[in-house]
Amino acid sequence: MSEKNFPRKKKEKLLALGVSFEKTDAWEEKFALLKQYYAEHGDLKIPANYVVESVWLARWLTEQKARLNGKSTGRSGKKKTLTEGQAKKLMSLGVQNNVLNNFNTSNEIISTWYLCVTGENKMDEDKNLLILGAGQYGQVAKEIAEKTGKFNTIVLLDDFSADVSYKSRVTEYSFAFVAVADMTERLKLTLILEECGYTIATLISPKSYVSKTAKVGKGVMIEPFAAVNSGAVINDCCYIGANATIDCGSEVGRGSTICCGATVVDNTYVEPKTEVKHGQICYGNKLAKKTPEGNNYCFEDGM
Repeated sequence: MSEKNFPRKKKEKLLALGVSFEKTDAWEEKFALLKQYYAEHGDLKIPANYVVESVWLARWLTEQKARLNGKSTGRSGKKKTLTEGQAKKLMSLGVQNNVLNNFNTSNEIISTWYLCVTGENKMDEDKNLLILGAGQYGQVAKEIAEKTGKFNTIVLLDDFSADVSYKSRVTEYSFAFVAVADMTERLKLTLILEECGYTIATLISPKSYVSKTAKVGKGVMIEPFAAVNSGAVINDCCYIGANATIDCGSEVGRGSTICCGATVVDNTYVEPKTEVKHGQICYGNKLAKKTPEGNNYCFEDGM
């Protein structure tokens, strides 16, 4: 029985009768709410007035970000910090650690909690990669991973919708990547893989260009001859197609797909789970229109 929000007098009576109470972890409870929000919305852009189970979630997240980056202090002046486990959980949802994260060129992109598979980075764990999805995206992901020369074994898993075997293969494959077209499913499966203990790989073709000032998240795939220019941000689980361009200062929201030959012009924000189709140009702050399914977004011609 949990003691949270339990009246003191009733608690004392129950204790006298030998009833025991489980101690709850307040941080874990609030993180569970944060994780639920991420699963439902695909991002952590929480409105300031958003309250769930009496928790002002945006305020709590702001405090955790400050602790993660060493900018939170108590009344005594002592810094408030997170445990390693708490920091890792926050970063699994895309919360950035500006102290630890180190983004460089496409020949050397690596951060504390996930591997960007390219360049000369060395892996301490086994060099095996499990790719969920054996269709078009799976084949491209496999080819890019092979071109990096960083994996001993690369396996494509096709039928995983009704099969949970991938959840128990973390002892065989330290790294995993989700290669499916459905943007909502892509985010969902990536989160499941992280919970299972996999390191989420980011696959960047050696033939692409990524500026040293650009930021690339986990679970991202950048195909040959794509360009990610100065100051651009590619958030988690995005696919950037061949010959696509993400111009200076632009940001692509989580789970988005920028198809081959598409262009996101400078200082443009692309909403999470957006598809910019082949050859299209995305510019300004105009939001994409919802598809008939209502789950994802798609830019239409004539913007």
